[in-house]
Amino acid sequence: MVLNAILGLFASDRQLLETRGSLIVRKLCVLLNAKSVYIQMANTLASYEASATFNMDGRESHGTSTVSGASSNGIDNMMGGGDLSSVFTLEFIGTMVQTLNLILLTAAELHGLRVLLAKSFVNPSKENRSSHGSQLSKQTVGTQQ
Repeated sequence: MVLNAILGLFASDRQLLETRGSLIVRKLCVLLNAKSVYIQMANTLASYEASATFNMDGRESHGTSTVSGASSNGIDNMMGGGDLSSVFTLEFIGTMVQTLNLILLTAAELHGLRVLLAKSFVNPSKENRSSHGSQLSKQTVGTQQ
């Protein structure tokens, strides 16, 4: 919920996102679990439903999506607890994804998350084949001596 409010604040105040967004996200990742922060932000941003429609004359009309839990009406409304919503544009979603990617790639605080992501792309069957292959070559070398 707090992350939704922060995303809403970033959506309504692009200057804040550009100047302090990286610091805010990095501090959240230190204080909370970085994996949880990134998963929650990704889920919130992924819930954006691009409602681009085409007018009768063929021009594209970009829609907006609302994400509950965030507010563009300021901090007082975010903390009010009501059913608040903020308009997330496709441009904001793109900017936020780029910001999160840059933070993930460069921040020392997110080294553990980078390692976890790297491990998630390792194919276990390749590991088993390579370890089996090295054992096989050791056996072959041992029998030749």
